[in-house]
Amino acid sequence: MENNNIVANIYLRLFFGSWCIIIGLASLKLYFSRHKNNKWSMFYKKLFKLGDQSKPKINSETILFLQEKLALILGWFGIIAGIIAICFGFRTHI
Repeated sequence: MENNNIVANIYLRLFFGSWCIIIGLASLKLYFSRHKNNKWSMFYKKLFKLGDQSKPKINSETILFLQEKLALILGWFGIIAGIIAICFGFRTHI
């Protein structure tokens, strides 16, 4: 019995998996070079720059900490999703 919902085309799996891995690696590169003085850190600072905060209750250190962890988690999830897509495939719809 074959599952027809899983994409079995290896080229689509390679394309989608590679795309996910590239996005994950870029996110991890942004995370690990956030305190250095290079183009990646400048992009990271512009991406996660805190704007004008109207509410004084919001703690800016907490927000920066959560943004850093979000970049780290999204990077690892991107790499894991790419490996799963390449090895096992993915569903076209639910």
